[in-house]
Amino acid sequence: MPVSTTSTKRRPHRWLAAEPHTSTQENDMLQVDIQHAVEKAIRDVADEWDLALPPLRPDSELVDELGFSSMTVVSLTMNLEEELGVDPFADRSVMLTAMRTIQDLCDVYGRALAAAAPASAASI
Repeated sequence: MPVSTTSTKRRPHRWLAAEPHTSTQENDMLQVDIQHAVEKAIRDVADEWDLALPPLRPDSELVDELGFSSMTVVSLTMNLEEELGVDPFADRSVMLTAMRTIQDLCDVYGRALAAAAPASAASI
């Protein structure tokens, strides 16, 4: 059976707009969407690993407050990469170990989505 030599190219995710965000309101909406995606991923991973979560806040610490281990943080970032369609840690200057809070995750994914938006708009 012949093996396909075509590469699988990741489609731009719905988070990536075809045109760059120009208004503050649109940017605020994107931040809210990212926060919801991060919180959903945290809940999904907590369910998967049988972790009891306290109420989530932007300043909730992943390890100290939420009880995440290195394995659950990796699972969380994999879920977020799949959901948001970007891997902010592909940029070697972004360190996974610097992600201490929910807000840290929201910020790094927000920057990655903003950086990916012009590239995805050009490929559409």
